[in-house]
Amino acid sequence: MNNKQLKNVLKEKADKVVIPDCREKILESAHHLIIETPKTEKPKKVYKRAWLYPAVSAILTACFLVVAIPLGLFNQKSPSFPTTAEINAIFSQEVMAIGNVVSDLDVGGASGQTLSTNLPQASTFKSIVPLNQTQTKNNQEIAEEINGYLLTGVSLAGKQVFNSENTDADYGEYTKKVVVTYAELSKTYVYYYNETAKSRRASEVDGVMIAGGNEYSVNGGWNKQSDELTMYLTVKTGENSYIKFTNERETESGEFETEYSYKFIENNQTVKSVYIELEKEDDETEMEIHIKKGDYVTVCEFEFYNDYIDCYYNGQKIKIEITASTYKYIIDGQTVELPKN
Repeated sequence: MNNKQLKNVLKEKADKVVIPDCREKILESAHHLIIETPKTEKPKKVYKRAWLYPAVSAILTACFLVVAIPLGLFNQKSPSFPTTAEINAIFSQEVMAIGNVVSDLDVGGASGQTLSTNLPQASTFKSIVPLNQTQTKNNQEIAEEINGYLLTGVSLAGKQVFNSENTDADYGEYTKKVVVTYAELSKTYVYYYNETAKSRRASEVDGVMIAGGNEYSVNGGWNKQSDELTMYLTVKTGENSYIKFTNERETESGEFETEYSYKFIENNQTVKSVYIELEKEDDETEMEIHIKKGDYVTVCEFEFYNDYIDCYYNGQKIKIEITASTYKYIIDGQTVELPKN
């Protein structure tokens, strides 16, 4: 429950609560503490204040509880900020995503070259097709493209297909590092960085990524608020080109939602964008992937079940059967079986 929702709940409940008048109870409870002096012309009352204040305080506290309990103030959980381990896990996923993208770039790393005329293609984002040209691909090509999207979504969903390590480092001016390794693909990405805490809820990072034998400048950070975490990283790929990675994640009781946005910028213009939305609620999991390059668009939607997946590839429904080590794509009666990694 975010702050806005909490305020609405408190306001709604507060309007229904009747605050009791505690004045008589206070006077009644404190009456025995009052000592009257012998009658004179002007009777005076003397209070033992050392005992009176705690008694009044206790009664006022009781009155507060009468109000607070109906409002549910003590039922609200304290803000559940992501732990360091959770942030490191998400950070590793971002490093993995950057490594996948930059390892396929046709650039000279930090040499200052611009992107090649062939737009950067991550191994998991192989081809972009116009909506009206999907039929030009054969079933094998379609299955391979969808499989790349699916593997990306599965890894972003937290089902680890890679190993990661967050440790201290001694590399130039940098003191921390993240190492991400694909055992099956013999790929390793290393990010050396320094972290600067801006507040209890926000940090900034600045460092270099080593991938494909090249070194790339990567900076960004994250901020966390209640049940929301936003992580953002920018990798410089040339003199006037860079890629922006944004990960927004929200977790509530029984529900998890995350949005990934990758934008390829050249000369201050977005030349390609990738948007991934993953949502889990109870036993239901759905994922959408949108990729846009100029007028070319690919839309892929997944609905996950126990032993199969319903996929909608540019509007075409494709069933994917899940086995121990493969995905079986059933397209127009033909089956294409591909590995899960």
